[in-house]
Amino acid sequence: MALGTLEGVLPLRFGTKLAQAQIGALYAATSVRVAVAAALAARLSPRRALLASTALVIAGLAAAGASSSVPVWIVSLAVAGCGIGLANTGAIGVLLDAVPAQRIVTAMVLWSQIGILGHLLAPLTGGPVADAYGYTAVAATAGVGGVAVAINLAWQHRGTQRPTASDV
Repeated sequence: MALGTLEGVLPLRFGTKLAQAQIGALYAATSVRVAVAAALAARLSPRRALLASTALVIAGLAAAGASSSVPVWIVSLAVAGCGIGLANTGAIGVLLDAVPAQRIVTAMVLWSQIGILGHLLAPLTGGPVADAYGYTAVAATAGVGGVAVAINLAWQHRGTQRPTASDV
């Protein structure tokens, strides 16, 4: 969700005050933050990295979406970039901890399919939500995703069994 917001929605917002080359420089600087944070996330447990990433992504994207100030955008993308880097490493670590080695390929395929499903559903929901709420919807959408991550990690942490297909 963070990458979709960063790549899809925010450049349109940034284009109101920045030239294309300036947006490119902002994104290149953000990419450096993503890479450094992803490398540093290896020092954390996957769950901690993912929880920290959720807070950073929500804060960064919410501030970027709510503000029309270039300095705020710069700081916001620095914060969101750190969160995205932590998420990249943390999410893969959580997946590897949750799935036996013999099922990792299936898990990765499902991960990709769920991501693609999001790309297909986003235009159907994104347009009406943006029309109704504007850029403030960026924070709300990130918050909904963050709550889902926190609930899932809490289930895993407590050892609570998540519902399976046979339970339904």
